Amino acid sequence: MRNKSILEVLVIAGCGTLLLAGSAQATVEEMNGTIGSWDRLDWVAGSFTDENDADSDSYGWPDSVTFAQGGGGAQHIQVYEAYIGGAVHLEKDNVDTDAGVRIDSSFYQGGYGGNLDHWGMGVGIYFDENNYIHFRRIRDGGGGLKAYKTEGGTTTKHSVYGGYGFDGSWAMQGLELTPTEIKFYSSEPGAGVGGAANTYDSVDYDTLMTMDLSGSTMARPASFAGTATILVGKGYSQVGGDPLDSQWDLVSPKVVSIDSTRLTVVPEPASLALILAGGLVAFAARRRRS
Repeated sequence: MRNKSILEVLVIAGCGTLLLAGSAQATVEEMNGTIGSWDRLDWVAGSFTDENDADSDSYGWPDSVTFAQGGGGAQHIQVYEAYIGGAVHLEKDNVDTDAGVRIDSSFYQGGYGGNLDHWGMGVGIYFDENNYIHFRRIRDGGGGLKAYKTEGGTTTKHSVYGGYGFDGSWAMQGLELTPTEIKFYSSEPGAGVGGAANTYDSVDYDTLMTMDLSGSTMARPASFAGTATILVGKGYSQVGGDPLDSQWDLVSPKVVSIDSTRLTVVPEPASLALILAGGLVAFAARRRRS
């Protein structure tokens, strides 16, 4: 009987280990008339063609920003229209990152003529003004996807994918911090062309984000620690908007939109230990009653 008890405890402990490995908490928001768990939509003055607030929406957004109707009755946040130098993004504060965090989004970016650089649509994780990372669709230098990492106040740029295939289409991009690495994710470019899927009105991120970007993985800096603000949208990834505090190219604005987001947070080990301990206590109580 004693050996059986030990075996059962090991089984429970093993189940607890599986629970620890699979206990990341994912929150999906579909932007159907609400920003859900996001704290706010932030923008920089001068970013849009119409910054009035005549429609009196509940969020107090400029008239260029609205919940628009798409295919199949789904809605999305649409900015009509945003200048190349404009900044607008969803923000969520105080997200714990140490055990791991990932942000994914399905969004649209019109075909800007060029020189977009870090004002493209993307996802970001911001710790402070000297430490943050964002992953964006670009137009300069051949287009594609680029990561911008600011560590200790020094910014470096990392080309992840080249080409203009993401222009004028819905697609998904993602950014993950593990305890030791920074990883990047994307669906295929060219929605509707060559078999690439249009990601609008889908939250099947794991199926659609199939590009192999494993070669772009980089080490996570020690300064990327603690809680952070998560960002999704257009413009340089700093809380409060564009740190360069400038607007430019006010001639050819384009539509940008956010259809859905998925934020995945891995709980701290201490929290997971409590879950496991609770399971062991319940097991012990059951054994005493038998």
